[in-house]
Amino acid sequence: MIELRLIGRVSLTGVEGREVRNLLGQPRRLALLAFLAAATPRGFHRRDSLLPLFWPELDQEHARAALRQALHVLRANLGAETVASRGDEEVGLDFAHIWCDVAAFQQAIAGDALREALDLYRGSLLEGFFISDAPEFERWLETERARLREAASRAAVTLVGRSEECGNLTTAVHWARRGVELTPNEEVLVRRLITLLDRHGDRAGALEAYEEFAVRLREEYDAQPAAETQDLIAAVRARERAAGPAPRLSMDVLARLRAGLADRYRVERELAHGRTAAVFLGHDVKHDRPVAIKVLHPELAAAVGANRFLREIQLAARLQHPHIVALHDSGERDGLLYFVMPYVAGESLRARLDREPQVPIPEAVRIMGDVAQALGYAHSLGVVHRDIKPENILLEDSHAVVADFGIARAITAAGSDRLTETGIALGTPAYMSPEQGTEDGEVDGRSDLYALGCVAYEMLAGAPPFTGPTAQAILARHAVDPVAPIRTVRETVPPGVERAVLKALAKVPADRYPGATEFAQALAEPGPAPPVPSRWGRPARRAAITALASLALLVALNVAGSRDVLLGNVQERGNREAYDLYLSAKVHLLTQNREEDSVAITLLEQAVALDPSSAIAEAELARAYALRVDQFAPDDRAALERARLAAERALRLNPDLAEAHFAQARLLWTAGLFAHERAIREDQRAIALNPNLDRAHQHLGGVYLHIGLLDKAIEEFQKTLAISPRDDNSLRRLAEARGSQGHYEEALRILKEVEPAANLPLWTYQMALVLLHLGRNEEAFAVVQGYLKAHPEDRGGVVTSARAIRYAMAGDRRRAEEDIQAAIQKGKGYIHFHHAGYHIALAYALLHRPDSAVQWLRRVADGGMPCYPLFAGDPFLDGIRKDPGFVAFLREQESQWKRFRATL
Repeated sequence: MIELRLIGRVSLTGVEGREVRNLLGQPRRLALLAFLAAATPRGFHRRDSLLPLFWPELDQEHARAALRQALHVLRANLGAETVASRGDEEVGLDFAHIWCDVAAFQQAIAGDALREALDLYRGSLLEGFFISDAPEFERWLETERARLREAASRAAVTLVGRSEECGNLTTAVHWARRGVELTPNEEVLVRRLITLLDRHGDRAGALEAYEEFAVRLREEYDAQPAAETQDLIAAVRARERAAGPAPRLSMDVLARLRAGLADRYRVERELAHGRTAAVFLGHDVKHDRPVAIKVLHPELAAAVGANRFLREIQLAARLQHPHIVALHDSGERDGLLYFVMPYVAGESLRARLDREPQVPIPEAVRIMGDVAQALGYAHSLGVVHRDIKPENILLEDSHAVVADFGIARAITAAGSDRLTETGIALGTPAYMSPEQGTEDGEVDGRSDLYALGCVAYEMLAGAPPFTGPTAQAILARHAVDPVAPIRTVRETVPPGVERAVLKALAKVPADRYPGATEFAQALAEPGPAPPVPSRWGRPARRAAITALASLALLVALNVAGSRDVLLGNVQERGNREAYDLYLSAKVHLLTQNREEDSVAITLLEQAVALDPSSAIAEAELARAYALRVDQFAPDDRAALERARLAAERALRLNPDLAEAHFAQARLLWTAGLFAHERAIREDQRAIALNPNLDRAHQHLGGVYLHIGLLDKAIEEFQKTLAISPRDDNSLRRLAEARGSQGHYEEALRILKEVEPAANLPLWTYQMALVLLHLGRNEEAFAVVQGYLKAHPEDRGGVVTSARAIRYAMAGDRRRAEEDIQAAIQKGKGYIHFHHAGYHIALAYALLHRPDSAVQWLRRVADGGMPCYPLFAGDPFLDGIRKDPGFVAFLREQESQWKRFRATL
């Protein structure tokens, strides 16, 4: 598909992914293309209406000739099918062949996909573009620029409000900044940004935002901010003065440190400082290595005492773990208390969060796992950290390490009275457990786990679970306020990860995980295993399989350490960075939605660029592109071609790679217009090479399900669940197979164990269909209504068509027909429209329109779902069973089904 980007930097990419440069260098023809793509309403335009826009200086005859020539050039570069005509007088673009970011932006705004819309808005329309002697086009362009900019600004303001409602100040600040960028002179929005920055503790940022606004007003308008804005910034400045800066070591203290350690360490420069200590880059003279030297502020050192400090440091020095920063040395020199650690060349998690408030989910899970391992080890030796926060988590390469074990305990042991004298508060309120904030402050390892939960929440949601204007306010919220669900602000977070984090944040220690190790395991085990009938596997065996699968996923997320094992199979290593990208992409593909698929594709493209010899990355890339075409963008021909090329390369690189044969099976079945038999053979080849490849079992079961080999389908879904007991999509497919056999109660029971978010539209229509077959019509109606209210676009029309069945059962012909037509429109281009098509056939059968029902059944069978047992047994088709057309159709399907059964 051709891709045209007009918002921000203009680009035009052809079907083969190459930029169409010659059109970009022809301003008037590019302007014509932009108008045809972006003008509203979309559709055809009379040729005569285009002439004054682009050739006002020419007479009618010459202007029409210029238009014909321009259209000829567009067709030559973009294809005759892209630039279409209607009769002799109308011209337009066929949007089945060209994608334009302006149209995508407008659709995203209309569908309330505001983040997606703002991702598309990368600058003004045709930024910097101008053609002379075309005033009418310039007026249109300026009007459209203003309209799109205003829509983007409104979207940003809306997202600010939603983020505030969820308590996510970091994200609210981000969108407020974006809104100010779009409308820099909107003073109300500037005040809102200043207020948010102040609440978030970034008073320097608030002052900077004010100064930028004030300078702009003065230089451009010779004006000054309103009194309300000036009062606001005066209050911010007052709070900034009251807070005061974090104490720095005086030059005298620094000189004492250098002199005191000169025989062992060369102190070079300050790396960071906080309210309790400063960290310096040093050089270990004896061992010729860089080190980090942490020095307590003198006031705190006096309160703690050298003996107590060194005793606690000695306890911490016993900790030897790959995710704990080791202690090389400690001591007291000239009244200064210090300890020496390896210099970690990376950055702190705090620096990472300051740069990117929301961490990619696979990376966040990996960091949580690393820290949980460190805590589990320390707790087993009786050492509690007491100050887990992003500043004490350091990132080195792909690992997280925990620093400052023992420091908080030493400070605690000094006693609250002595600490009060120094003016230094113990702990960091945003990450302190409820029990840590009490008067006695007695804590155990579960307090560290709560703090890790706070850090995890911030990585995923963009802000800690609780913020406030004062430390006391934050501690009070920890004690009494419920934690807002993470998925309300970031719906791509897997439900199981959210559950694990929220359990770690339980108010009562006994309600949390008993230890950090259990928390790490919960991250890899997203939810309770769905119950499966005993004939599908003994409980003991399923428990063992669950444990092995959990271990495998821990390895895949780099929680368990070794990178050589992935889901129980030794995989090619190749380029380490490429392999890490591949692993991250696999995690993104666990959640089947458009955003995660796009992230996975980006990661995999990077992986194959780094390591062109990686067959496994090419196979996964083919799978990701196939998922895009299959589920999200059926008209994306470029993605389809990319999937084919990746699958072919994977097979060339490694003909015996199971994943490559599985990728080929997906393409043969979906992109190959449901080549059932060839796809089955590729799946079988993949399974022969790797019997534990759960995706191949699931896909093979799906093909069997569609062609009516239901027993074989159930067998494959059972095998998938034996390998991956938490596979919601296989469980949902299993319910579909049992429902197709008429076992509706069993199908309902299984569906209730499925996590709907794994594939919400398919779960919704399947649940509705099962309930309708059980006569629970009102429940079914409530299910579809709830979904359609939240997702009116209903990609593929599967839920709208299911509602048509309910209306048909009630005899409501008008509404049933309306839903049928709506489903047809929503399903245009959707590869798996056969499911919605089957619903339409059922609705027509219930409306006693056998000809229409049979017509749609034939479309269903020809379009990928020749499921004879379903057609033969569905009670909703009973009303047309004596119809001659249906009898003939069923006879044909039975013959084909028998051939499938005999040969496959």
